[in-house]
Amino acid sequence: MKKNYKDRNILFRFLDEEMHLKAKVDRTGFTSCDGGGLAAKTVLLKDIVRYEDGMLIAHHLWIKKAELTNIDEFGKELKKGKTIVFSAYPYDYIGNYRGRLTPKYSLSDINIEEVRDDNMMMDVAV
Repeated sequence: MKKNYKDRNILFRFLDEEMHLKAKVDRTGFTSCDGGGLAAKTVLLKDIVRYEDGMLIAHHLWIKKAELTNIDEFGKELKKGKTIVFSAYPYDYIGNYRGRLTPKYSLSDINIEEVRDDNMMMDVAV
């Protein structure tokens, strides 16, 4: 079992609950298609941790920019190396990788609270 799959399954415990998280922005990109044949803008988040205690939630997640509720306010700040603090709701879906259907988890209704330059990913709020 891949490490990220195992880590990301932690989201199952928090389905439909608001989570306060922190992650490092790695890069932006596009999906291969959004179901309607169009590519969607995405951002790759790495080292996603729970803000309160630093608990690892996922090694990485590709997030559609459409899931960011305040993209107009923070979109230009989402650059490689930036740390974001945000709230989000985990959800489950069925992924299709090379014809193999598998349960997966991601985040929706993402509300960015802060974007900063720090490299202290695992520090814990006091």
